Amino acid sequence: MHTEKLDVLEEILEECAGAPLLVGYTFQSDLERILKRFSKAVHFSQAPDVLKRWNTGKISLLVAHPGSVGHGLSLQH
Repeated sequence: MHTEKLDVLEEILEECAGAPLLVGYTFQSDLERILKRFSKAVHFSQAPDVLKRWNTGKISLLVAHPGSVGHGLSLQH
């Protein structure tokens, strides 16, 4: 398997310079590879307090499926 998408994601993270980043994924295999490569990544459904942690800046890389967060989710804080 190639790692080009993960390499580009790593470049984007470097460009963000610590700013929080929300990443969407389509396939379960992509999620698994992202979580394996980036130890600071948090999956949207991993913890019940994920929205609070995101809105308070405690999550720098949030990974979510668009179908799970596409309707009525507020991540604006």
